[in-house]
This record gives sequence, structure tokens and C-alpha cells, in this order.
Amino acid sequence: MINIELGKGVNLDKDGRNLYRYLHNDLPSANEITIWDNGKATIKNMCNMFNSMINLTNLNISNLNTYNVIDMSNFCRGCNNLRSLSNFDTSRATNMKYAFKNCKNITSFENYDTSNTLDLYGIFEGCTAITTIPNYNVINATNFSNMFNGCTALTSIPELNTNRAMQMSNMFSQCKNLTTIPLLDTHRVTNMSNMFLNCSKLNNIPELLTSNLSNMAYMFAYCENISTIPNLITTNVSNISGVFFECKNLTQAPNINTSKVEDASAMFYNCIKLVNAPLYIFTNTLEMDTMFYNCTSLERVPIYNTSKVTNMSKMFYRCNNLVNASIQNIISMCLNSNITDTNQMNLNNANQYSPFNGTKFNASYYENRYNEINAAGWKY
Repeated sequence: MINIELGKGVNLDKDGRNLYRYLHNDLPSANEITIWDNGKATIKNMCNMFNSMINLTNLNISNLNTYNVIDMSNFCRGCNNLRSLSNFDTSRATNMKYAFKNCKNITSFENYDTSNTLDLYGIFEGCTAITTIPNYNVINATNFSNMFNGCTALTSIPELNTNRAMQMSNMFSQCKNLTTIPLLDTHRVTNMSNMFLNCSKLNNIPELLTSNLSNMAYMFAYCENISTIPNLITTNVSNISGVFFECKNLTQAPNINTSKVEDASAMFYNCIKLVNAPLYIFTNTLEMDTMFYNCTSLERVPIYNTSKVTNMSKMFYRCNNLVNASIQNIISMCLNSNITDTNQMNLNNANQYSPFNGTKFNASYYENRYNEINAAGWKY
């Protein structure tokens, strides 16, 4: 065990450089460290202080005065073997980005004071051993992105005051054992991309206020247990690509506003239980490739506005249950699109770029529309 008394052998300084140099130059292989200062320390910066000290197993700084510390970003990041971490004063810390990232052997964290913390980006990312977390006071935090990303053993989340949150991308990504999510205040949030990605045991999604949201790409991707999604206010969303990617139990799509959406690619990719495609308004959409890829139960598709669409490649790949009326709607969408790629303009299902690639269709039904298709410069 290494015992360090600040002021004796290690000089005190506000930015923490002396302590950092001592730890990383003289003690890089230490496995147990205790630091105290008899209340004399004035350190304000502990950024990267124990970053990547991979041999560290026990860290006790309960008697170190950290009251003045503002920056604790990357504090214990990459301490893969750390098992025991004492409590310490974090009441003034505003930046705790990646503070405990990849601390894979810590099973629980103290209830640190995060009431003044603004940035919680990735604070617990990759902490694969924790199953629960304390009820942190996060009233001032604005960035929750990646907060629990990769916490694969996490089973529950306490209620969090997210009133000031603006970023939540990847917040619960890869939390494979979460079954429920508490109600979150998301009225200011602009980015929820990958927010619930691969939460494969999640049973339902709470109501979310999404009026300021602009990016929800892959938001619910791989949420294989979810059958319904609550209706979302998406008037400002421009990227909705992959939002329901691999939601294999989704039977009904929510009502959402897609008037500003530019990218809808892979939106319902492999949603094998979806029967009816919802009626969405795609007035500004450019990308629709793989939108209903392998939606093997899909029967009915309305006519979408595709006047600006430039990519419909494999849009209906292996959608073998499409009724004839839907097929006609799809042909009309192709004819009215802005696609100029000659590869995509071949509607033959053997063509790998075709919207119908891999789909078994009624040949005679298509042949009856041969002249209609070719008149617009498309081929069959």
C-alpha cells in the first residue's frame, strides 16, 4: 500500500500537476493508494489524475480535501482493476466527463454530490459490473450522453431530475439487462440518437417530451422486446435513420411528424412483425434506402412523397407479403422520385440496387405495368 501525505514529499498546487506527475512517474504500478492532506489541499483540477492506472485496485482519498475541485473529467478512466473507491467531496465539480469510464470491476459507487455538475458525458460508460446506481442529484446537468453506455449488468435506474438536459445520445446504449426506464424530463433535449440502442430486455418506453429533438437516429435500435412505442412530437427531427432498426416485436409504428426528416434510411429495418406501414409525410426526405428491409410481414404501404428522394436502394428487400395495391404505390413512388442512379432505376428484383431487391413478386402484375415503368426511363 502506498500512503501519500500531501505537503510532505509532494508539494501542493492548485492545478494538481505535482500530484499527477508523482502518481504517473513514480507510482505507475501501484495497486493500493491512500492520499490525505490534513485539510490543507487547495487542488481545483483532478482531470486525468488516475487515468489508466491499470494496476490500481484500491483508492482511498476520503481524507483528501477535494472541496475546491471543479474538473474531475477522466478522473479514474481506464482503471480496469479498481475494485474499491472511497467517497470524496465532489460538491463543486462541474465536469465529470468519463470520470469512471471502464472501471469494469467496481460493483457500486458512492452517492457522490453531483448537484453542480454540468457534464456527465460517459461518467459510467463501460462500468460492466454495476447493477444499480445511487439516486444522484443531477439538477444542473445538461449533458447525459453516454452516461450509462455499455453498463451491461445494470438492471435499474433511479428517477433522475433531467430538467436541464440537452444531450442524451447513447445514454442507455448497450444496457442489455434494463427492463424499465424511469420517467425523464426531455423537453430541452436535441439529440437522442442511439439512446436505447440494444436495450434488448426493455419492455416499454416512457412518454418522452421531444419537441426540441432533431436527431433520433437508431434511438430504439435492437430493442427486441418492445411491441409499441409511444407517440412522439418530432416536428424538428431531421435524422430518423434506423430509429426502429431490428425492433423485431414492433407491431405498430407510432404517429410521428416527419415533415423535416432528411434521412429515413433503415427506419424499420428487419421489423418482421410490422404489417402496415404508417402514413408519414416525407416532404424533405432524401434517403429511404433499406427503410423496410426484411419486413417480411409487411402488406400495406401508402404512397409517400418521394419528390426529393435520391436513394431507395433495397427499400423493400424481401417484403414478400406486399399486396398488389402496395406494389403499385411503391412503383408510383419510384416514378415520382428524384433518383438518377441507373442501377436503382432497374426495378427487377434480381438487381441488388433495386428497391425490390430480394422480394418475390407477382411477375404478371409487374409485366402489366411494363410500359408505365419504362415510359419514365425506369426499367424492369
